Amino acid sequence: MPRTRVLLSALLATAALALSACTGGEPSGDATTTPPPAPLVAPGVACADEAKGGTAVRIGPGQSIGALSFGDGKKAVVLLHQSNGDLCQWVPYAMELAERGYRALTIDRPGSASSRDAAKGNHLAVVEAVGYLRAEGATAVTLIGASMGGTAVLAAATQAAPPVDGVIALSAPTFYDGTDALAAVANLTVPVLYAAADGDAQFGGNAEKLDAATPATTDKKLLLVGGSHHGVDFLEADGDAGDAKVRDAVEDFLAAHMPL
Repeated sequence: MPRTRVLLSALLATAALALSACTGGEPSGDATTTPPPAPLVAPGVACADEAKGGTAVRIGPGQSIGALSFGDGKKAVVLLHQSNGDLCQWVPYAMELAERGYRALTIDRPGSASSRDAAKGNHLAVVEAVGYLRAEGATAVTLIGASMGGTAVLAAATQAAPPVDGVIALSAPTFYDGTDALAAVANLTVPVLYAAADGDAQFGGNAEKLDAATPATTDKKLLLVGGSHHGVDFLEADGDAGDAKVRDAVEDFLAAHMPL
């Protein structure tokens, strides 16, 4: 066989082997096809037994935010959890609020648990929750957030239109995940309650900074208590004296700014 034909045969054989390796013996397909999104997780699935009586809902564009709704009152509360949990953290207190006559909506932060759209700011999900409740007939809305959730509700309170009736931030950082609460509260005009424990790392100092940055003309209250309780811990029914002070302050705030 002539040398030219030998070389050509070798090159063709090599090309065939390379093509086989690339395709792996599989039928050809579109390598750029995007896999379908994972199935949606039902809101509150981790606390389904505890959350009996709650209604799973989806809110916002594309229904990307998962939530549990309790009660059917015209006065409503939006609850956003800490970074170390999901909407289940607020279920016990949401059920309490519903028993008292409020409607309570506890939501999962974007990109967490039952919610999608991780690129969405946490505060924007809160604003969407306010819009959902108003569309459902709520005549008044107050925001409550714990830790990370506190940062988000403070920012949301400056953006919701019409304005919400009040905002409560428990152990809120001044800045979290792109949301600058310290800058936001300079524009806060609705009643606000800041609460934190002075033994809880930097969070007592954060509450003082947020209070100081809030306009003097805004109806505001700063409550610092002893101990090291954080966020949702303050509103546990079996809390210690420090928790009781915060719980009482929250109840007084709701009674004053969103009475039933």
